[in-house]
Amino acid sequence: MPSNQYASAAYLDEAARPVVHIVDDEPDVRVALRFLVESEGLATHCFASSQDFLDHCSPACQGCILLDLSLPEISGLDLQRVLTDKGIGLPVIFLTGCGDVPASVEALKRGAFDFIEKPFGNKLLLKRLREAVALDLRHHERWRQRAEALAQYARLSEREKQVLHCTVKGYSSKDTAKSLGISHRTVEIYRGNVMRKMHTETLAELVRTALLLETD
Repeated sequence: MPSNQYASAAYLDEAARPVVHIVDDEPDVRVALRFLVESEGLATHCFASSQDFLDHCSPACQGCILLDLSLPEISGLDLQRVLTDKGIGLPVIFLTGCGDVPASVEALKRGAFDFIEKPFGNKLLLKRLREAVALDLRHHERWRQRAEALAQYARLSEREKQVLHCTVKGYSSKDTAKSLGISHRTVEIYRGNVMRKMHTETLAELVRTALLLETD
């Protein structure tokens, strides 16, 4: 039975919902893959060439890419390299009919999610698609959380940032006061302001949010 769980994340609007981007130069293959993927409740967008896809995609795209290895002009591997250079991190599932072991190794080393040979079992492909989309949803949620944390951090005063940094290092209020040359009471006031501006209610939550600032 089709499932729409992949489009239900609260932070996604209709324009940004996950899409399986099918890139294959054979029309019959694109149609067959589209019907198969949409039977799983996932949206699709089909492209006849790597350039068509590049003209469409951006770092904001969500979902995954179902990519033919042997595309004309810009091959699947070359497209993967271009996407990496552009900072587009959509999970890539390669499809190939040639059993090219060196190409599969290179693709996986460059971060491909999977490399599946034709003919393939529908259950296997759909399973890997579900996993790839779920991975991308987690990635975008993490990105959203970090962007929110960065915006909150930008609203802190310099002294509040210093108190936050001390907190993340595990300093007590007494240690923080000594390090910054202010009173224990003043540290508590600044920390309260930091928690309010960072939208956190506990010290543990504050530290977890602050750690997001240190990740890529």
